[in-house]
Amino acid sequence: MVTMRSRYGLLGGFLAAAVMALVAPAAQADLFVGSIASPNTVLQYDETNGNFIADFGAEIPGGPRGLVWNAGILYVASDSQKAIFTYDSSGNFLGSFATAPTGGLNGPRGIIFDTAGNLYVACKSSNKVEQYDPNGNYLGDFVAAGSSPLSGPRGLVFDASGNLYVASFNTGQVLQYDPSGNFLGVFTQGDNGALSAGINGLTFGPDGNLYVTAANAGGIMQYDPNGNFIQPFVLKGNSPLNDPISVLFDSNGYLYVGDDVAGGVLQFDPQGNYLGYFVDPVLSGPPAIGNAEFMTFTKTNPVTLQYGP
Repeated sequence: MVTMRSRYGLLGGFLAAAVMALVAPAAQADLFVGSIASPNTVLQYDETNGNFIADFGAEIPGGPRGLVWNAGILYVASDSQKAIFTYDSSGNFLGSFATAPTGGLNGPRGIIFDTAGNLYVACKSSNKVEQYDPNGNYLGDFVAAGSSPLSGPRGLVFDASGNLYVASFNTGQVLQYDPSGNFLGVFTQGDNGALSAGINGLTFGPDGNLYVTAANAGGIMQYDPNGNFIQPFVLKGNSPLNDPISVLFDSNGYLYVGDDVAGGVLQFDPQGNYLGYFVDPVLSGPPAIGNAEFMTFTKTNPVTLQYGP
C-alpha cells in the first residue's frame, strides 16, 4: 500500500530544538518491526509500500522487545539477555549499550530517550522504569517499584513538557511522571470501560491526543490531552486486529499497529478506517513475520515517538 509522506513538525519550542540534536539524518526512512517467534529478530520494510527489505541483524534469543533509533543507531531491548543491544544502519552489531545492574533490566519492554540523551527502560518484571546515561551507565530507577501504582510497565512516551507517560499493563492505567520522576497521578484509567488490564503501547497523535492499545478490549483508545476518554479509535471486529501491542503514526497521520496474535502490522487512516495489512503476516517475507510487537520508523523521534523532525 503506497502512501505519500510529508512531515508534521508537531512539537515546537524547546523540545523540537533539543530533539533536533538527538536525531541524525537517515538516507532511507524504513519501518523496523520486532518479530517474536519465527524469527526472533528485527525485520526491515520499505515505509512507502511495506515491501520486505532485510532481516536486520542477528537473531535475538527470546525475541526483540522495545526498539528505537537515535542518532543513526538502533537500540533494541533483549528480554532473555537482560541487555540493550545496538546496531548500525546496516544491521551490524555494535555491542551492548547497557547490561543489567544487580536486579536490573528485568523484563525490558518499552525504551525511549529524553532530550539529554538518557535512556529509559520499562521493566515489566520488576515494576519500575530504569534510567541510563548516554554512555549506558546505570543512573538508578527513574520510577522505583512501589512508588506508584505501576505494575507490569510496557510502553513509554514523553510529552512536550518532558512528562513521562507509562502504560501500566496489569492495572489498565496510563501513569504520568514529571521530568524528575515524581508521580503526578493516573492520567487515565478504564474510562467508559475503555481500558482494563492489558494495555501495552501508547503514543501521541498528530492531533495531540493520546492513543493507547487496549489488548483485552481489542482496540485502540483515544484520550484528549487532559486524559479524558474520547472514543474507541479502532475496535476489534472491523479489521483483523486482535491483540494490539504497539502504535505508531507516520507523517500523514496514518496509524500503524503491531499485533501479537493476528501478526503483521495493520494500517489505519486518520479517521480510524482500516486500510489493510501494511506488513502481511503471511506475505511479508521471506522470512514471514512472527508476532509483531514493538516497531519504529527510522525517522521516529526517539523522545516523542512522532515522525520527524
